[in-house]
Amino acid sequence: MPVITQEQIDTVIKAVAAKEGLVVIFRNSMPNCRYPLKNGKDCIFLNGKYATDSVAEIKELMEEIGAGNPHLFLDTNELVQEKKLLDPMEALKAQIIAEYKNQQAQRAGADFGNSGAKSVLNITSSADVAAATAGSTSVEGATSGTKIVAGPRS
Repeated sequence: MPVITQEQIDTVIKAVAAKEGLVVIFRNSMPNCRYPLKNGKDCIFLNGKYATDSVAEIKELMEEIGAGNPHLFLDTNELVQEKKLLDPMEALKAQIIAEYKNQQAQRAGADFGNSGAKSVLNITSSADVAAATAGSTSVEGATSGTKIVAGPRS
């Protein structure tokens, strides 16, 4: 097991202290357990993880890892993390927003065109529909002069 130096402990503490909302994540080989600190507080490991931003707790747990505790360790891929990302919904929200921003950045230079065929559709009765839609392919029978009659089918 690698020995943790005081320099490494100080580096981690400085990183957490420099930015508000960062936590250090400690891992435990036992999935769910309590680890008592010297001040009487329990570190409760859930799913093998415990997150803290307390300088005293970080020092004590890192010293314990450095002393060779067989159950405590640090995952270098998940050492320091934003506190809000510990919540699964917040993490998912952040991922979706990042994907959306990436999509928007890729489409930033796209030309969606400008349709110059703008017209006002002034229909006041069903008799005006055929004339207003002349040449349209979206209304069936509009170009053939079919009348639209309201009422029951015969």
